Amino acid sequence: MSDIQLGELPFPTQEGKVDLCLYAPDGKTIAVRLDNCKIAVYSSSNLETLWTLEGHGDYITSMAYSPDSDQIISSGSDCTLRLWDIRTRASIHFMDAHEDEINKVVFSPRGDRVASASHDKTVKLWDLQTGECLHIWIGHTSNVLGVIYSPKGHQVASNSADHTVRLWAIETDICLHVLRGHQHPVNDIAYSPHGDQIASASDDKTVRLWDVASGECRHVFGYRGDVLSVMYSPSGRNIATAGNDSTVRLWDTESGACLQTLAGHSKRVNSYAFSPKGDQMISSSDDGTVRVWYVRAGASRVVSTGHHGKAWKMECSPRGDLVATCSEDTTVRLWDVETGVCVQTLRGHSSLVNSVAFSLQGDQIASGSEDQTIRLWNPETGVCTHTLIGHIGAVFNTAYSPQGDKLASASQDFTVRLWDIRSGECLYRFIGHRSFVLRVGYSSNGNQIVSWGSDGTLRIWDTTMGVCTNTLLSPTNTMNSVAYSPQGDQVAYASNDFAIRLWDVKTGQSSHVFVHRSSNSKLVTYSPRGHQIASLHMDGTVKAWDLRTGTCSWTLTHREKINRIVYSSKGDLVVSASRDRSVQLWDATT
Repeated sequence: MSDIQLGELPFPTQEGKVDLCLYAPDGKTIAVRLDNCKIAVYSSSNLETLWTLEGHGDYITSMAYSPDSDQIISSGSDCTLRLWDIRTRASIHFMDAHEDEINKVVFSPRGDRVASASHDKTVKLWDLQTGECLHIWIGHTSNVLGVIYSPKGHQVASNSADHTVRLWAIETDICLHVLRGHQHPVNDIAYSPHGDQIASASDDKTVRLWDVASGECRHVFGYRGDVLSVMYSPSGRNIATAGNDSTVRLWDTESGACLQTLAGHSKRVNSYAFSPKGDQMISSSDDGTVRVWYVRAGASRVVSTGHHGKAWKMECSPRGDLVATCSEDTTVRLWDVETGVCVQTLRGHSSLVNSVAFSLQGDQIASGSEDQTIRLWNPETGVCTHTLIGHIGAVFNTAYSPQGDKLASASQDFTVRLWDIRSGECLYRFIGHRSFVLRVGYSSNGNQIVSWGSDGTLRIWDTTMGVCTNTLLSPTNTMNSVAYSPQGDQVAYASNDFAIRLWDVKTGQSSHVFVHRSSNSKLVTYSPRGHQIASLHMDGTVKAWDLRTGTCSWTLTHREKINRIVYSSKGDLVVSASRDRSVQLWDATT
């Protein structure tokens, strides 16, 4: 699983501010532009410095690798272009190219030409063998901020401060299309890998996808601020964008959904790039760092966007084919994992639904609500088979016994109840907590229940005798979440001192402490094999902790704070539900 922490590597820049970075097409080197008029070239495998290219007399505004990875073209605010052989570090060509600052330069797909865009409102095409200017395209009415080649090399697209994108035919002076729709300067553009679409990013807080053949706008993605740059993934299924919020965001080009937010830089991200395989990204920032991200494992797809209120909790079915979500809209919804389609909407509660749980066989769902009831549902038919009445306060949580014949519930009325799911009868009413009981869980053999409350205590209950056998008081007198290990020998709990502690059930001693210093955890859960704990934090992030090494394995985020996380039955996926009304699936195997 990777969002930011797993892929974050130190980058050994020694001099100058880092503000542009590129992968070579062969993936072997990374070029970094420094603000001291130099280009540093690094090995992508170990990040060792290989070469430094020097020659520009002023700030380097743009650079690009040749398709064979042997050359770099760079442009400067001194209005010049320089072509470099990166192995000999020699400047092969020097071109006094424009009458004003050059904003962008790019190689043709064959590597024999480059196109440049300038403040002088023109786009120019250059022959690299002779250094001759082949075409000057005129049409923009303000600064030309960028230029790109189509994948097949028969078109050039340019973006401008005049709010437009223009498509140009390579062999003529003809403008094929003027793409109008943005209300502010267009900061960046990108062709899809197949060349049938162009994505454009603007100060009007939108990203637009355009059909190249017709010039029509196909999609508009909303953003919270100015969108400074855009890039397609090598597969073309996703685009990456960066704005002023110090993050890089990954989007699905079909649905327009934000799949992932790469958050780690402390200042604006000014450049980023996919590796040739699409499994990594690099980004540079005004914070002076370059970060390497492993995005393949962190890629996700949106499963749910159907609730009419916040999605509070969710649960995976034992077979892993369904996800159940509950919401403040009083419903429980069932989603097909493969298709993302809502297959059932369970209606019956009269107030918001706090919890949802699958039975061990997957043939029943239990939901607990603010209406003080628990409802048992048939997931195939959507029919409510039992309504369990007895609590005199909101039901916060439910848990099935390993045998599947009983259900435990935690309530606002300070009690834990044990129910027979066949008859709907209450078997035990456990009394001991001095405040709300927030969560319950079963041991692996079903002989014990663990409960925790807002009174700061964690209690172990014997399910055969109905008595409390052990009580743990949190060091901070608060517990935000608790979970049994799959083996039943440990309990993990999170408290308000930024710590997650492991408690040995037999001895009552704390065995491990994991600390996330920037935010308290509000939920912890074990992976099915018990080798990992996932924690959901108040700052909206999710972290996974390796119980063998005691280290954080990965971190993930949504566009808004995450409300709930759960592992799939096999442990290969993590499902997260967010205040942004989406549920996402993440690869948890790495």
